[in-house]
Amino acid sequence: MSAAPPPEAGAVERPPASPPSAPPPVDMPVATDRAFSRRTAVWLAIAAALSLLATLLLPVLGDDNTPARETRGANAYSRSAIGHHALVRWLRSVQLPTVVSRHRSWTKATPERPLIVAEPSDYTRQDLVELLEGGLDRQAPVVVVLPKWDLEFFEDPSPNQRPELQPRAAVAEVLEIVAAVAHERTGGWAGSDGDLGAAVVRPSAAALKLWEAELDAGDGPTLGWPQVLDAGLLDLHGVVWTEDGDGFDRRVLIGQFAQTGLFVIADPGLIDTMGLGQGDNAVVVYRFLVDYLGARGAVVDEVVHGYKQADSIWTELFDFPLLLLTFHLAGLLLLALWAAMSRFGRPAERPPRIAPGKAALIDNTATLLTVGGHVGHGVGIYLEATVRALARAYALPQRLSYEEQLETLDRLAEERGLTHRLSELRGRTLTVRDHHRDTRRAVQLARRIYRFRMEMLNGHRGD
Repeated sequence: MSAAPPPEAGAVERPPASPPSAPPPVDMPVATDRAFSRRTAVWLAIAAALSLLATLLLPVLGDDNTPARETRGANAYSRSAIGHHALVRWLRSVQLPTVVSRHRSWTKATPERPLIVAEPSDYTRQDLVELLEGGLDRQAPVVVVLPKWDLEFFEDPSPNQRPELQPRAAVAEVLEIVAAVAHERTGGWAGSDGDLGAAVVRPSAAALKLWEAELDAGDGPTLGWPQVLDAGLLDLHGVVWTEDGDGFDRRVLIGQFAQTGLFVIADPGLIDTMGLGQGDNAVVVYRFLVDYLGARGAVVDEVVHGYKQADSIWTELFDFPLLLLTFHLAGLLLLALWAAMSRFGRPAERPPRIAPGKAALIDNTATLLTVGGHVGHGVGIYLEATVRALARAYALPQRLSYEEQLETLDRLAEERGLTHRLSELRGRTLTVRDHHRDTRRAVQLARRIYRFRMEMLNGHRGD
C-alpha cells in the first residue's frame, strides 16, 4: 500500500470523521404481576367508592317517594281543598314525625305511632281488612277517617259546579268494613244489623248543640257541612260528640269501637286542607293524637289511594328491625373514626346552670306558684298585668282607678265586637281557688285572658 499524498498548499485539513453514535435507549415496559398501574388503580378505587356511596344514598335521600302524577284527591300528596298534604306538613311542624307509607304500612306503626287510614278510595276489602288488623296486632292505635266528598268533582272541577257529597251508602261501605274488623276483635257485633248507611248522619251545623269531648278540645271543632255517626246504631264510644236538637241521640265525630284500639273520625273536614285551619280543628286533632292516644309520631297509609310501591332494601335498612343493624354498623364506624382522631382546641365551655334572661325567671316563678298551689293568686296577678298592659297600649289616663280601667277597656272591647269582657274574666278569677284541683281551670282562664289581650292589641278575627 502507498502512503497518502501530502496535502496541497492552502488546503484546510479536515478532522477525521467520528464513528456513528449509538441510538438513544428506549424505555421498555417492565413485566409485573399487576394488571393496572398504581395511579390507574387509585382512580378506579375512587370511582368504585363513589358509585357505591351513590347507590346507598340516592334511594334514601334522592327520592321523597312522591308519585309523579299530580293529584287533587283526598290523599297525602294532594294540595287541594280536600287533600291531606297540609295535615302531614302540620304534624311534622308540631314535632310529630309522620311517615307517608306506600307499602305494608302496618309494619311501621307502633303504640306511640298511630296508623292513620284517611278516606279510603282505591282498595279491596281484603287489603283494607289486612291493613287494619295488622295495625291492631302491633298494639298500635288505628284511626280511620271516613270519606265524604265526591272525588270526581275535585279531579276535574267546573267553575259553575258545586262539589257534591258521596252517597251515604258509599260511606257505609267503609264503615261496615271497620265495624266488621271490630266485631272480629271483640266477638260481638260492633254495629246495627241493618244498613249502616242510616248511621251516617249529615245534619245542618245549626242543628248540633255544643261539642263535648274527653279531651281539651278548645272551643270545639268547626264544620261547615257536618258528617257524624249515630252512636245508637253503633257500639261506639264517643271521644268527641254532640247531641242532636232534641237531646236524645248522641252524634259522634270521633269515636272508638269498644274494647279495641280502632278509632273512627266521621268527618274528614276535621283534617283536610280547608278544614284544618278552621276554628280549633287543629287543636282537636293535636289533643286527640298526643293527649288521648299518646302519639309521638304517625303513619299515614297511601296504599288505600292506589299509591302502592314496594320499598327498596336501602329504605328497609332505615326501618325496624334492620334499623338496629344500621345503628350497630354506624356505631362501629363512629368508634373507629373517634379512635383515629385527637381533640384540638380548648374544651367547650359548659352552659350556665341558670339560663340568662327573663324567660328562666318567669318559668321558675310559674313553677313555684303551681307547686305551691297558688294558682288562683297567679291567674289574678296575670289579669292585673293584662289590664295594665292594655291601659298603656290604649293610653288611658293614669289617674283612672283599677275599676275605671276595667270599665273603659270593657267599653272598648264591646266597640270592637269581642265576646269576652274583663269584668267577666275578673269574676271568674275570683272563683279559682289556690288548690291543685283548680290548676286546669286556671290554665284555661289564663288562655282566655291571653286571647282577649291579643284581640285587643292585634285585632279581632272579624275586623
